[in-house]
Amino acid sequence: MWRRALVILHDACWIPLAIALAFWLRFNLGTIPPEMVSPLITMMVIALPVHLVTFWFFGCYRGIWHFASVPDLIRLSKAVFIGALISLAIHFAWDRLASVPRTAAVLYPFILLGATAGARLMVRVIKDHSPFAPSGDDVRRALIIGAGHSGELLYRGMQRDAGLEPVAFVDDDPAKRGTEVHGLRVRGPISQLDRLIRKCRADLVIVAIPTMPRKTLSEIIATASEAGVDCQVMPAVTDYHSAGEAIGKLRPVTTEDLLGRDQVSLDEAAIAAVVRERTVLVTGGGGSIGLELCRRVLQHGAGRLLVFDCNEYNLYKAQQELHTGVDPDRVQFLLGDVCDERRVRNLFDEYRPEVVFHAAAYKQVPLLESNAVEALRNNVVGTHVVAEVAGEQNVKKFVLVSTDKTVNPTNIMGATKRIAERLCLGMQRRWPDTAYVIVRFGNVLGSAGSVIPLFERQIREGGPVTVTHPEVKRFFMTTEEAVGLILQATSQSRGGDVYVLDMGEPVPIRELAENMIRLSGLTPGKDIDITYTGLRPGEKLEEELFYREEELRGTRHPKLLLARECERDSLARETLMSECGNALAAGSERQAIECIKSLVPAFCPMDDDIPEKKAHIRLIK
Repeated sequence: MWRRALVILHDACWIPLAIALAFWLRFNLGTIPPEMVSPLITMMVIALPVHLVTFWFFGCYRGIWHFASVPDLIRLSKAVFIGALISLAIHFAWDRLASVPRTAAVLYPFILLGATAGARLMVRVIKDHSPFAPSGDDVRRALIIGAGHSGELLYRGMQRDAGLEPVAFVDDDPAKRGTEVHGLRVRGPISQLDRLIRKCRADLVIVAIPTMPRKTLSEIIATASEAGVDCQVMPAVTDYHSAGEAIGKLRPVTTEDLLGRDQVSLDEAAIAAVVRERTVLVTGGGGSIGLELCRRVLQHGAGRLLVFDCNEYNLYKAQQELHTGVDPDRVQFLLGDVCDERRVRNLFDEYRPEVVFHAAAYKQVPLLESNAVEALRNNVVGTHVVAEVAGEQNVKKFVLVSTDKTVNPTNIMGATKRIAERLCLGMQRRWPDTAYVIVRFGNVLGSAGSVIPLFERQIREGGPVTVTHPEVKRFFMTTEEAVGLILQATSQSRGGDVYVLDMGEPVPIRELAENMIRLSGLTPGKDIDITYTGLRPGEKLEEELFYREEELRGTRHPKLLLARECERDSLARETLMSECGNALAAGSERQAIECIKSLVPAFCPMDDDIPEKKAHIRLIK
């Protein structure tokens, strides 16, 4: 409060002083004539209260001087000139300005504005650039990578944060190098970041380019880690509206940043039209993809949600989350197996779902290599049961959540999911009133069994971080992105479609492991070792998203591609039953593998001579 009183006192002193200076200038810096003293005093008496009122009215005492900016200057200008007009109007009504020099009347508001604004600006300059400003362990010297709009906004935010001191911009643009932004030099290129860190004695590197390519970001992290400085990033400019917010949004680099995934824009209205006021069934609803589907379906106004899962604990966790803030009658949690035809039929008879998302499946590649019978039963028979009952009940849409491992599969998991795809294409011909949709994509960050949680645990335990092969690569996307695109594909499809999500460029797992170690403040090979364990049973070096003959074509959404349906891709129910029946009845691993081979001509196991029980599970400590 006392600071505001001092500011008001400062302005109150300058109002009469500005008028006096205007008179003094009018008379060529000489003595003011005695006959002008009375008009001078009259003008001061009128102007003083008027200007104090306009200063208060326009909010000139709400701001803090060392944060003074253009909006403060605009408010001050309005207060000064409107106050001057009011003062002169009162004076005109008093004596029609007969005794007031016109030059003085014009000069004094400019003098007043210069004095009041100049004082505020001087305080900010001293605060921001004084060599006597406090420094030490609490002040971090920051290199800002990116001299564009985001970098400039960040710089302004740092002027308001006593804990951060910008020391230089770094940019690859030759046109910017050597220039200055707010007096701060732009240096470069980014490839010389290690030298610039040493030269500027930086403690922190901040990436202010939201669209930074993954490879460049990885190199920046590696350089910062080797130099022993932290690295942070700014989110997109659309995520905040002021320089102060920019500082508050700074955060450490995450795994998602390293994968370089752009934010996906969805047609929310079209998605909502699919599920709004309808009964929606999500099989495997307790899993990573299934649970996110449940969240989004509720957000888009589903009338009733059926969460179906065979894992009691997963279903319990889903119940604890989804019941929060939701009418309990709107969500039903159903324990059961998709392979249990009686249970599935009873469920459909009782609840009459109109949209089905089939996310239930066995997904662990090495584990399923020695469990072909169960993979065939769950991934194929389970899909057949749910898909057929959905067709019989005239469900509007049936969506199969598939995987990139179905393309030229080398493992049991991918091959069984490929059979499920073919089965759904066959169902489309059998039940044309139900739209069967297949959505195929790669690995999902943070899902059960994902490599990311494994690496995080191994780093916490001090290593080593285990990578199967130095050249192995995988596609990645976030759970939210994958589910959003599944819903988008559902809204677009009329049935019989295979959608392939645009996964971007495959990520080298070795590079991912190295960057995750650096993000933990450690050095790969020094603090944490990386060991190569060899490809596990059924694994490829690189995954594929579509067959060559599928001829992908674009859709209304840039992240969704449509694989051309081939007549031979569909699989009739009768063929499936005749091929699978004996293998499942016998419980023979060899017969199950032979059955899978006959149904998926592209299936090429890594080892065709696997005897019974030869495949094993390798646990990585």
